[in-house]
Amino acid sequence: MVSETQQPNAVFNIGSQQGNVSNVAGNMTVYGGQHWSEDSAPAVREELERLRSAIRSLDLDPTLKATATRLVEEADGQAHQAQPAPERIGRPIEKLTRLLKESGALIAAGAALINPLQGIGSLLGATGQIIIRMIG
Repeated sequence: MVSETQQPNAVFNIGSQQGNVSNVAGNMTVYGGQHWSEDSAPAVREELERLRSAIRSLDLDPTLKATATRLVEEADGQAHQAQPAPERIGRPIEKLTRLLKESGALIAAGAALINPLQGIGSLLGATGQIIIRMIG
């Protein structure tokens, strides 16, 4: 038996969590991955609004800002469909993430852009993993 003094002293400050969040003690194995549900669409729309607000508030090149805004609007239009498809929401967000990363805006803006992008990525299930990998 391990005494309290022998246990590791780890502290995790996680902050806000969005999407498919699983907090467990110990190890967890997920078979089949995390999946999209049409019930996720309202949460995706909330994250898209956070992303839209962040883009509006940033001092970006006007062409970059216009393109970024258009891509968010495209994803939002897909998220408002009667039966939203994660891949249709994800495509413009993948393009946006690539654009923001290549321009340096992703690093410069930090959490303002990264947090909503990660939220969207986690909510889109397997489709969103591309977005999450691009951020990392």
